[in-house]
Amino acid sequence: MRNQITWDRTVLALLVLPLGAGSSPALAAPAANHIGAGIRTGFQDESAFVLNGKVKVADFGQVSLSGRPTILFNDEAEFRLAITGEGEVAPNWSPYFGGGIAINTDATGDVDPLLTAGIDFLLADQLVLQVGGNLLFKANDTDTELTATANYAF
Repeated sequence: MRNQITWDRTVLALLVLPLGAGSSPALAAPAANHIGAGIRTGFQDESAFVLNGKVKVADFGQVSLSGRPTILFNDEAEFRLAITGEGEVAPNWSPYFGGGIAINTDATGDVDPLLTAGIDFLLADQLVLQVGGNLLFKANDTDTELTATANYAF
């Protein structure tokens, strides 16, 4: 009978503890998915209007894998598609790092590899500020761009 009581308490603890773990009054980690708008500036580019998003693809404990599509608008549209790894390093702060491709819609239609890095900061329950940078590897040189967006988290 004693083993049965211990087993019951162990099962109950395993079921109840995870439920109480999320009841902290602090804000949760930056959301798994978000969509937003902002601005891009760069050393070799004009400023551009940015639409971007983040879609979580997989979880690996403290680290997750996400897709981060971006559309930039100035004289013509440009696209960025990156796969990133991210994890929360402090309450509401989640840095990310990854790589992908940059697609230009100008006359050249170039597709260039890129590295991306940045941080998602949870300002409120459904508001994420994202600040990041891309390093594009073009045929004859490299290009650096910085983005800042306000995002709706869901």
